[in-house]
Amino acid sequence: MPILSEELPLHFAKMDTSSGMWLIAVANVRETQSGQNLLLKLRLEQSVDDEIFGSRELSVMAPAAVILEAETCAQVIRPNSGLDREN
Repeated sequence: MPILSEELPLHFAKMDTSSGMWLIAVANVRETQSGQNLLLKLRLEQSVDDEIFGSRELSVMAPAAVILEAETCAQVIRPNSGLDREN
């Protein structure tokens, strides 16, 4: 059964960095053949001002067990705190 990007705890999470707040959107997710890992295409967006947004794209392979659980997923993004998710 396919995994939907919108169902991942990481989708629309916010990450606070030294350069400001970034929104993480999961653009695409696929399971590896073994099902133990996920291939993720992430889009990071940051508001510079009312008209300009910065963005980055990132591709990652991560253990499915970590990414599918909200608690462990939060530790990947910010090891010392919880994951803020905007609904």
